[in-house]
Amino acid sequence: MRETFESCRCPYCLEQANPGIKVGETLFFSCPRCLLAFRAGLEEPENVLRMQQYYENDFFRELAWDQLEGYRDEIFREALDRIEGQAGRGRLLDVGCGCGFFLREALARGWDVKGLDPSRESIDYLNAMLGDVGIQGTLDDCDPGERYDVIAMINVLDHLFDPWESVEKAAALLKPGGLLYVRVPNGHFHMNLFRLMRAWGLGNKAGRVVVFHNYAMSAHGSTGCSPTGD
Repeated sequence: MRETFESCRCPYCLEQANPGIKVGETLFFSCPRCLLAFRAGLEEPENVLRMQQYYENDFFRELAWDQLEGYRDEIFREALDRIEGQAGRGRLLDVGCGCGFFLREALARGWDVKGLDPSRESIDYLNAMLGDVGIQGTLDDCDPGERYDVIAMINVLDHLFDPWESVEKAAALLKPGGLLYVRVPNGHFHMNLFRLMRAWGLGNKAGRVVVFHNYAMSAHGSTGCSPTGD
């Protein structure tokens, strides 16, 4: 039986969650236990299909600006510094690679790189810039025989429908002792920022500074409890 939007269970820790905030026409629930915020209706098959089509066909046109304008370059350099401090250099898969600027930095440092993204236009941009290193698709489209020293998922998990399953799929592609590097926006910060901007009458200008996708994640939600609620 389908749950109503008055309440539903947190997909991470299974605690009863309640309506939190509304961003435009989208309602987000908030879990009181793990602090995860998540978009209403994620379990609906029609929403899954619609979002898949959006990322394949429309994401580049609407949201690639922050990559193309260089806003993420410092994030990418810092990520590679952290990765190389733990794993050295080797074969790198960037899941949700977008236009490929993280991979461009990695390639310049001597990495053997591969990128994966559902956006057709993003992969076309990547391959035009770096050569044939991009795969258009999801982790299900990766060759299970391929293994990587490092897999990066930078600002990706909050876009997915089942981020925890995707982490398991990514980890299965690592070489023994390989490193999975994950970065997500600070969901607690962005929730509070949106509330503040709305209180100041600036809610309609939040789109370029506040990050909301399918999930708004917190450090507590990532480490504070298990997905089964144990």
